[in-house]
Amino acid sequence: MKKNNLKEVKKKITSDLKNLKFKNFFILFFAGIINSIGVTMFLAPANLYDSGVSGTSMLLWQITPEEFNLSFFLIIINIPLFLFGLKKQGIQFTIYSVWAVLIYSLSSFVITDILPIDVEFLSTVQEAL
Repeated sequence: MKKNNLKEVKKKITSDLKNLKFKNFFILFFAGIINSIGVTMFLAPANLYDSGVSGTSMLLWQITPEEFNLSFFLIIINIPLFLFGLKKQGIQFTIYSVWAVLIYSLSSFVITDILPIDVEFLSTVQEAL
């Protein structure tokens, strides 16, 4: 009985993996980049917070030492959600979710820690409006 169940699970996972679409990865790639630009260049400099995991990550990023950046908290806080999503929604949903969070996290890291983008300038522009 267990061997049949295991074969069915493997068959379902294989089917789900074959149904992953490049178009969805492409769209999620740009969604992650747009989200990271909005959060790191507009919300964070103005001390505004997003909602949910992103907002919690922003808050923790601002109240902890500099060694812990936004990218770190985005990944850490999302791990339990990935596991829950894997159990409730399946492997396909989880792969798309992990991809989106990795892109969001990586692009946030690039904007805040690698590129010489002065995000403080944008907060003064917001104050002027």
